[in-house]
Amino acid sequence: MTTGNESVLIKTVLDMCEDKGACLLSADTLAAIIGKKKLTAQKIRVILNALELEDYWDIIKCDKNGEEVLCITLHKKARAYKLERKLMWRSVIFKICLALVGSAVAFIFTKILANLFR
Repeated sequence: MTTGNESVLIKTVLDMCEDKGACLLSADTLAAIIGKKKLTAQKIRVILNALELEDYWDIIKCDKNGEEVLCITLHKKARAYKLERKLMWRSVIFKICLALVGSAVAFIFTKILANLFR
């Protein structure tokens, strides 16, 4: 699973690159789009490199008019990120509902047994 900052960054990159599979972005542009004060361009570069190591995408660094631009090419893991999150939440909700149903059945069973042995 990813941390909060990683999730925000993955969602932002997916929104920018998803239809083409790749895009050119700078860390400053990403920082402006995300808008969190804690995420500076330097921290975004570190998170992008960490996510590259986790095989979310490939990054090629380029120079465009003196500014470092990142060519980000998405991998399968990044493309399936939204589906993975949705399935994870469905699984969590299912487990919570199963626990609630199990506790209700145990409560009813306990009451029936208590009334039988009085």
